[in-house]
Amino acid sequence: MHKQPLISRLVAVAAMLAAAVALVAATRYHTAVNGFGGLRASVPGCTLAVRHGQWAALSNATPAPVLVLDTVPVRSADYRCQVRIANLHSKPGKTYHAAGRAYKSTWSGLALNAAPDGSRWVAVELSCANTDLHNDATDRRLLTVSVVNHRSGCVDSVLASATVTDGVDLYDGFNCIEAEVQGGSLAVSVGNRRLSRLLECRLPDVQGGVWAGCIAGPASSVQVERVVVSEKAGQERPLDTGLTLDSLNSRFAVSTDPYEGYWQYLDRETDDTRVRLGGRYVVALVADGADGYRIVYVSGAQAMRRQWHTGMVKAVMHPTVFTANYRVRWSDAAFGVIDDDVFATFESGAILSLKFPVLKSQIRFSKMPQRTLTQP
Repeated sequence: MHKQPLISRLVAVAAMLAAAVALVAATRYHTAVNGFGGLRASVPGCTLAVRHGQWAALSNATPAPVLVLDTVPVRSADYRCQVRIANLHSKPGKTYHAAGRAYKSTWSGLALNAAPDGSRWVAVELSCANTDLHNDATDRRLLTVSVVNHRSGCVDSVLASATVTDGVDLYDGFNCIEAEVQGGSLAVSVGNRRLSRLLECRLPDVQGGVWAGCIAGPASSVQVERVVVSEKAGQERPLDTGLTLDSLNSRFAVSTDPYEGYWQYLDRETDDTRVRLGGRYVVALVADGADGYRIVYVSGAQAMRRQWHTGMVKAVMHPTVFTANYRVRWSDAAFGVIDDDVFATFESGAILSLKFPVLKSQIRFSKMPQRTLTQP
C-alpha cells in the first residue's frame, strides 16, 4: 500500500465515510425477492399474492380501480416510478365481469401522486383493443397509453394519450412503464423489451405527501413483476472526493494494493427493461483504509454526462466474510442509489463483476494495465 502520513490517511478515510453517508438509499424495490413487501392495496382484502417466485397476482373483482402503493411516501418533488405489469384480462373479443358489470376492455398500469386517503391519483393506464376485430383485412391490434387524473374515485381529466403497435406486448404479456416526475412535468416511457418515450405532460399541483405504485382497473387480472420507486432527494449527488487524474496517477504509481488502479467497462448481462446502461465507464478503485474500496468515476458517462466529472463516487464497496467479495452501494446515472443485494467479486484480480440480482443484471470491468491516464 502507498503510505501516507497518519493525519492524511485519517482525512481520506473520513472523506470516504462521508461519501457513504451522502449516498443515502433513495430507491425502493418491490419484487418477488422481498415478497413485494412494502406494498399495500387500497381495498381491504385485495392483496398481491406471490406466484411461482417470480411475480405477484391480483384480480380486481370490483367496479373501481385498486391501487397498490408503496407504503413509504415520496418526499421529493422529483422522482421516478417504474412498474412491470401484465393484464391477463386483455384477450381479443372477450368480455370480463366484476360486480355484475360487463367489461369488454380492461386496463392496468402505474399510479403516482396518490393521496393516502385515495381522494386523488394520476394513473398511466395501458389498455389493448382491436380496430376491426372480425375483419382480418383491416383489423389492427393497438395499445393505448393514457395519463388520467382521478379525483374522488372518478376520472377528472385525460392529461395525455397515445397509441402504439411496436415495441410493446399487445396481449397479456408484460410491459414496463416508467414515469419520471420533474419540475411538475411527467415523462412516460413504455416497452416490453426496451423503454421508449411516449408522452409528456404537466401534472396537477398537489399539496402534502404523495405515494406511487401500480393500479388494477375494474375486472382486470394483473401480474406484477416489480415496482421500483426512486426519489431524487436533496442530497442526490454523490460526494466529490476532490480526486483528479493527477492525484490518482500519483497514488497508483506507488500503490501495492492489487485492486487499486483504473478499471474499464468490459461487458454486461442486463435486462434492458430493468437496467439501462449509463455509459461505458472508466473508473478508479481507491482503498478506503478499512478493507473496502470506493469506485471513483473517471470518464465514459453517456447519460447525464455533463453532471458527472472525475472524482465523484460511483459506488462504495464494503468487505464481507468471503474473500474478494463485497457489498456494494451503487449510484446510477441519474444519482439514484441501488443497494438492494448488490455485491461485487474479483476474478483473478483482473475482472471486477458487479451483480444486481434483483434487477437480473451484471456489469463487468477489466483492470487496465497502465498506472497513469491523461485527460481525453
